[in-house]
Amino acid sequence: MTNFLVKTRQLVCGTLVGLGQKQLGIAETNFDWVIVDEAARAQASELMIAIQSGKRVLLVGDHRQLPPFYDKNHLKSAAKRLGISKRSIQVTDFQRLFETAKGVTLDTQYRMCEPIGDLVSHCFYANELTKLKTGRGCPPDWYSALPHPWNTPVVWIDSGQGESVTGEEPSGTGFVNHHEINLILDCLRLLSQSPYLEHICESQTESQKYVIGIITMYRAQRDLLDQQLSRAEWAGPLRCLIKIDTVDSYQGQENPIIILSLVRDSIDKQQGFLVNEPRINVSLSRAQERLIIVGACRMWQNANNEDPLGKVFKFVKEQAITKKSDYKIVDTDSLHGEKNG
Repeated sequence: MTNFLVKTRQLVCGTLVGLGQKQLGIAETNFDWVIVDEAARAQASELMIAIQSGKRVLLVGDHRQLPPFYDKNHLKSAAKRLGISKRSIQVTDFQRLFETAKGVTLDTQYRMCEPIGDLVSHCFYANELTKLKTGRGCPPDWYSALPHPWNTPVVWIDSGQGESVTGEEPSGTGFVNHHEINLILDCLRLLSQSPYLEHICESQTESQKYVIGIITMYRAQRDLLDQQLSRAEWAGPLRCLIKIDTVDSYQGQENPIIILSLVRDSIDKQQGFLVNEPRINVSLSRAQERLIIVGACRMWQNANNEDPLGKVFKFVKEQAITKKSDYKIVDTDSLHGEKNG
C-alpha cells in the first residue's frame, strides 16, 4: 500500500532515513525534483538515500551553522588514515558542493529583527554577503516598554566578578557558572513583574509553544538552571513559556526571546568549544525580537578577540556607542536600575 502511494503521489515528504525504508520503494521511483532541507547537517550516506531518486536535486542548508554529527574518535581515526588534518575532514559534503558548484546564497532573512540580524550578518556572513538584509518589520511596540534590559533588542550582560574571581566551575565533563544563573534568574524575575507579562503570554501559539529560549553552552549548566528555575515560586507565570537547552539541540528552532549563557570565565581565558563558529552562529540566530548574552566581557574583550565571540563582543560594543537604543553592554548593577550600561 505505501509503495503504491509513493508511486502515485505528486508530492512525497519524509526524513532522509525514513525515506530509505525498503517497503516505500523510493530507490525505484523517479521524481522530477528532490528537495533536501537542512542539508548541511546531513551525512553523505543520508543524503544519498533521497537524492538517488531525483532527476534534479535542490539542497537547502547553511554550512556556517552546525555540521553533521560524527563521533570524535571516528574523525580522528579517519584523518590519521587519510593523512589530512582533522579540520579538513570536518568540511561537510554540503560545503564542498556549495563551493565547487557555486551555490546561491540567499541574502534576506525573515526571522530576526534588524539589530539581531545585523549582528549575525556582520560576524558570520561578511565574507559571503555585503550585508544580510532583514525582510521583516520591527518588534511589536510593547517590547520597547519592557523593563531594562528587556527594552533593548541586543544586550550583553557582563558576568565578570573581578580579576581574582572566576565564574566557571568544573562539573563532570563540563562547566557551570552560578553567577550567570543568578543573573538570568534576576532578568526573568524582572520580566515576571512587568505589566506587559500578558503580552508575553499572548505570544505563545500552537506552533510556537515557547516564547523564551535559554541556550547554555554546557549540559550541566542547563540542568542546574532548570532545577533552580523550577524551585522559584515567582517563575510560575513564566515557566510554561521557557525552554532551556544546549546549543547543539537548538538548530532549526527559534524563539521571540533568547538568553544565551556562555558559562566560561577563567583566569587563563580558556574558552573550550566556544571557539566553534557554527555553534555561536546558531545560538545567536535563534532570537527573533530580543537577544540577551550573559558572559564575562574580560574573556573576549582583549584575549580571544579574533575568535567568534570576540567579534560578537566587539560589534555589540561598537554599536552600543552609536546605536544606544538597539545595543547595550550592561553590568550587574544595571539589572537593578542603579546605573545604565
